[in-house]
Amino acid sequence: AAPWGGGGTARSQLLTPTLLYPRLVEAVAATGAVHAAANITGGGLTNLCRVLHGSGMVLDRWAAPAGVFGWLLERGVAPEVAYETWNMGVGFVVVVEAAAAGEVLAAVPDGYDAWVAGHVDADLGAATLHIELPDGTTLVADRKSVRRG
Repeated sequence: AAPWGGGGTARSQLLTPTLLYPRLVEAVAATGAVHAAANITGGGLTNLCRVLHGSGMVLDRWAAPAGVFGWLLERGVAPEVAYETWNMGVGFVVVVEAAAAGEVLAAVPDGYDAWVAGHVDADLGAATLHIELPDGTTLVADRKSVRRG
């Protein structure tokens, strides 16, 4: 069994094919409400900074990472390293007006987890991302790195 839980062996979990997003992108794009989108892959959440033109973003509705990501953090991987390197369980992000969030969430197809993770904040400065973790830690990301805030 995998030491972080979740069923199956560590090998089977780590070799599980990644979730692909074309169905998700098509469905939410059809709402006409999407302003930007980012696939959160290698480079972690710094990828999200690429779509922030002239504004910043606060991710303040962030669940504690589960599975292998939570296990790695529990064993001492620094949060700023983890969030700069991996997607921490968030594979794709879309940016929409707050008023359209319900409509976009309703359009998400079965098989994808989706929630409102935060909000745009023009006062933060261009391409700056603040990640407020459940333990009270704040991380600040830009296009190149993640650091404690």
